[in-house]
Amino acid sequence: MNIKNPFGLRDNKIIHINDIPSNERGLRANCTCPSCHKPLLAVLGNKQVHHFRHYKEDCGAALESALHLFAKQVIKKHKKLMLPPKSININEIINNPLKKSAITSESYSSNFFCFKEEQILNNFKEEFFEIKKLYKTYSDNQISIETPKLVIDNKKAIYFNRADLEKSFNNFIPDVFIQKFNLAVEIKVTHEVDDIKIKKLGKKNVLAIEVDLSDTPEEVYSDKIKLKNYILNNTDIKTWIYYPGLKEIRTAYKKRINNFIKDQENLIQKLEEKKKREFEKELKNRKLKAKVIKKYLKENVQETQRTKWAKQLKNNQKWIELSKELNLDADDMPKYLNRKIKNENIIKCDRRLWQTLIFRIFIFKSLNRKSSSKLQVKHIVNYIKKKTTLPLNKNMVYTKDLYPQLLDEKVGLDLVIADFLLNLEEYGFVKKQLGSNGTPYYWWFERLKDDLDYNPTKVKTIKKQYYDSNFSKAKKISKNNAKSKKENKSKPEKPFEVLRKEAFAEKKKPETKLWRDSKGNRWGNCRICNKFTKDWIYFYGEDNTCLCYECNDKKQLD
Repeated sequence: MNIKNPFGLRDNKIIHINDIPSNERGLRANCTCPSCHKPLLAVLGNKQVHHFRHYKEDCGAALESALHLFAKQVIKKHKKLMLPPKSININEIINNPLKKSAITSESYSSNFFCFKEEQILNNFKEEFFEIKKLYKTYSDNQISIETPKLVIDNKKAIYFNRADLEKSFNNFIPDVFIQKFNLAVEIKVTHEVDDIKIKKLGKKNVLAIEVDLSDTPEEVYSDKIKLKNYILNNTDIKTWIYYPGLKEIRTAYKKRINNFIKDQENLIQKLEEKKKREFEKELKNRKLKAKVIKKYLKENVQETQRTKWAKQLKNNQKWIELSKELNLDADDMPKYLNRKIKNENIIKCDRRLWQTLIFRIFIFKSLNRKSSSKLQVKHIVNYIKKKTTLPLNKNMVYTKDLYPQLLDEKVGLDLVIADFLLNLEEYGFVKKQLGSNGTPYYWWFERLKDDLDYNPTKVKTIKKQYYDSNFSKAKKISKNNAKSKKENKSKPEKPFEVLRKEAFAEKKKPETKLWRDSKGNRWGNCRICNKFTKDWIYFYGEDNTCLCYECNDKKQLD
């Protein structure tokens, strides 16, 4: 040990360095080495931990001998000792999927005396008792695996009136013998109790425990009270080395362990076979899926599909709605809505349909919808999967488990959508965001135009500001009203008071959808001047009419 010795021998009794006053430093302490019996110096300086050291040459065994003697004296003086647990439960159930464990006594449970593990479990492999190994190897199997583990149970303190040190009887000398309990206590500092001594204990039918002080912490050595409590009360350093019936217990325990090992080996073998079968089945399915995908990736197959879908386009109900709304001609499409995309046959319809649909939903921003200018590839992918009726080639949508082992190139719906957005970037509709690296599924783009024409432009850049289709209809109504007003100019105008009265007159009209712009402003036709405006003081929502500020101010001036 590299710990400084805190013990000395005076008057055949161990004395701790804490009990030496400052005026007895050095040789004045009158202490000798418990091992070689040569003089010791009491070192009581301010720089080092207080300790004893040899006056001349160190014998090297002072600490071990002193600790051994000190432990015996402590037990004899205090007449008390905390015994190690007398029984244990050895069953533990591990639920692998949830990685939870619970101690139980329903199976493999019995009371076994707490002997040293190497005494009971010698000749057995340690890995069978290692929970972590079972977790690591079988954590993904949904089967509960039982594994034995020593679980400390009850502890007990004994009190006695007398303890004999080094008392010899029938050629056997224990360190401490407590006659009241027929109990021998052996102190281990460097050497443990040998088998010969254990046999003698068995012949005499004497109970025996071992107190192991070989790994006593340094901070415990330096404090006398801590060391005393450590010896008397700490059950972790105490072990039963003999108890009647040990041989029978060991035999029964080994039999249970052997049966357990056999059961677990059979279970493990079954799990491995099951896992192997599942893997082979999964591999076969993946190979079949890869074969089908490779067929779809051939250019001649894709061209055949394009031709077929092109013939079906004009009869597609969704295309009819989109083309009417956006005023598109299937034979004269904008280039950015008829762009050939690699592996686009993942979406099983003509490219003009799905590209126009994505453009209408995510790029064309309706004035009556408030939404962020940011969009992510995964949002479009999820929208297509869950909220549209676009037919998808299910085999090609997800191929992460096939590349690169079974497929030479990456294939996926996210790649098709990302390529389409990069195409729109060339035309100035969107811009890929900085930091959008890695898997295309997580790429971000920003919409560059707030309001787009409901008739998509056929040039590279957008030259003017356009409006939503409903809004454009409202403009047409306004123009027609202005035209009517011009035609009726020749007719005599009604007095302003009459017009104002008519404007405020209550009229029952059917509910009409309100016209709003991208800022949320309501637009309507003034009931007096017939002007289409958002600057009104009164608004009549039932027919999208209003009284504008100009007409109201005119009345104020009059």
